[in-house]
Amino acid sequence: MLAELRRYTGQDQMELDATELSVVNVDQFYGIEFGESYVRIPLQRSPHILHADALETDWSLHLPSS
Repeated sequence: MLAELRRYTGQDQMELDATELSVVNVDQFYGIEFGESYVRIPLQRSPHILHADALETDWSLHLPSS
């Protein structure tokens, strides 16, 4: 398969733009983490992460009303 890819594209690796597949935004994610947060990738939007113990936190106070 690698030989076929090289023959058709002249490359050993294909490229995929994941933004074309994404149907949710990171700001639609809610979570409770117990620990430090690290910035790993530059995002234009932010998830809603609360630093607390998920078992001792009232989630209804942190989720949007439906």
